Amino acid sequence: MKVAGADACRGGWVAAVFNGRRAEVHVFRDFGTLWEKLGSEVEVVLADVPIGLPEDGRRRRCDILARRMLGWPRGASVFPVPCRQAVYAGSYREASTINLRVTGRKLSLQSWNICGRIREVDTLLLGCREARERVRETHPEVCFAGLRGEPMRHSKRSRAGVEERRLLLERWSGCTFRGAMKHDVLDALAGAVTAWLGLAHGFSRLPPEPEYDPKGLRMEILYFSPG
Repeated sequence: MKVAGADACRGGWVAAVFNGRRAEVHVFRDFGTLWEKLGSEVEVVLADVPIGLPEDGRRRRCDILARRMLGWPRGASVFPVPCRQAVYAGSYREASTINLRVTGRKLSLQSWNICGRIREVDTLLLGCREARERVRETHPEVCFAGLRGEPMRHSKRSRAGVEERRLLLERWSGCTFRGAMKHDVLDALAGAVTAWLGLAHGFSRLPPEPEYDPKGLRMEILYFSPG
């Protein structure tokens, strides 16, 4: 059995493929290519990307619960998801105007910067039923908190945070991860290890019963908690 975790990075996506014994890291220019290359060999892809987009002013419960689970300061990594109409806008100004009109909130530049990645996944899932079943949403800090039993102590961008996350993944995967570990690689590995453990022992979910967006996509965050 193989699983994958995926995290958006500069220039594309980092994907970690894990088979219970070793992990391999790949980089793809877009999510469609990732699915084309890996979809036939993995059971599930846990991706750090919003799946299931609101088209009105309501907030996704999975995001509210994730922020509550992580608390401060890790909860700040869970940001308000743009509405679908804004995700497909042609510019930041247009997207922010649309998001304000639909949700009552302007769009942050950080959110706009990942709209292209959100759009890649949304387009794939709306057009491919198989991908819809096997590409699922996660969040790295939720993954790490689930594995640790509480939120991580240090920022993932600090040396202490990288080491904290690396050691936790080694403990749960049985692998040794050598060399410089960038945060997007660690996030992809967290998704892959979580996918493996979740398939073997059962996933935890935020919320426990998923909501669905107007297109029928699940709005939930998967993670693994040994408790």
